[in-house]
Amino acid sequence: MITACAVAFGPVFGGIVTDALNWRWIFIISLFLIIISLLTGMYSIGQINPLQKVKIKYGQWLSLAVALVCLMLGFTRIAKYSFLSVPVLGFLVLGIISLLIWLKISWSDKEALISPQLFKNLRFSMQLIAYCFAKIATLALGFIFPIYVQAVNHGSVSLAGWITFPGAVINALMAALAGKLLDKKSARLPIIIGVIASLTSLILMNKLAPLSSIAIVLLYVLYYGGYGMCFGSLMTSGLITLSKANHAQGNAIFNTLQQFSGALGTALAGTLIAIAQNNHVGNGTAIGSKWTFMVLLVLIIVNLVLALVFVPKKKSK
Repeated sequence: MITACAVAFGPVFGGIVTDALNWRWIFIISLFLIIISLLTGMYSIGQINPLQKVKIKYGQWLSLAVALVCLMLGFTRIAKYSFLSVPVLGFLVLGIISLLIWLKISWSDKEALISPQLFKNLRFSMQLIAYCFAKIATLALGFIFPIYVQAVNHGSVSLAGWITFPGAVINALMAALAGKLLDKKSARLPIIIGVIASLTSLILMNKLAPLSSIAIVLLYVLYYGGYGMCFGSLMTSGLITLSKANHAQGNAIFNTLQQFSGALGTALAGTLIAIAQNNHVGNGTAIGSKWTFMVLLVLIIVNLVLALVFVPKKKSK
């Protein structure tokens, strides 16, 4: 809920600051907030568990970092360069090679930085994919709608910030409700409800586009409410499939791929809009957004299938 509230207030803060001052002040004010966070954290965060001496796996860390960065750079350059060019295919190949190196040096390491052995657990892996797809779709929509409001509907920067606020609030509330349902029933119920709600929203986005600002608010509320129901529940359900000894490793995998998926979602939306703007300058944002809605619809359909097949029906003990 803390993360959801931050997502709710972030665009509003950015829109107000940009309208009142300019976009550089977003970073200036954020710097002061980070300093305050540092000082309060130094005062309030204590070491609870005893410290252990561990050896940092520099080779594993470096190969995984290079893999994720190169893959992201390759994806984000598709709008500007041809697929067979060095900036696109070169980075993608380098990313895949680095990923294979990480797999090789981590596979047999019992104390791996992130253990790839966990991916042999099919329920864990499939729910992780659904989790990543949900994050891709959410960040893609969060990137599109503020731009859409300004470029297509000719709204102000402040309006572009406020447009996502109701959905983010509903996300926080639905996340709390999902936790209650998960405790009383199982993870399957909030996940299925959430995926169906998000899927319904994306179907309507594809049918109703171009979208008015009011339609964006309502559809984003429906999508984000569904996201709040399923996202945390997918992580909980995925971790439950692992032994307690592997929970820390599973948590590390979920958090690592959450960050990568979010960046990939933004890159996906930005790339499709950029391609559309190259071909249709006047209405490029609307066309690129429609393309993105279609891609996201496919991802969430896959999520529904994964949820129906791989999320356990019974509550775990």
